[in-house]
Amino acid sequence: MEISEQSNNISDINAEVDNTTILIRNLNLKYSKEDLRRIFKECGEIKKISLIKKEKNLIDAKISFESMESILNVIESKIKLIKI
Repeated sequence: MEISEQSNNISDINAEVDNTTILIRNLNLKYSKEDLRRIFKECGEIKKISLIKKEKNLIDAKISFESMESILNVIESKIKLIKI
């Protein structure tokens, strides 16, 4: 199910929430899936990385982990992206 901007049904929105996925917005286009895997692998097992190209030289990255514990590790480690 895809959530549209017109959806006001909170149960539809909650059904789409995935507590093992993070979204990182406005990354430099130079970042690859391999770069992000290398940066975040210490937080836990990564299930999938998706890159979404945006305007100019920016991308969004969606990183799905195997467990909620991995998400907590991301938050606790305060990972800072390095310049490539």
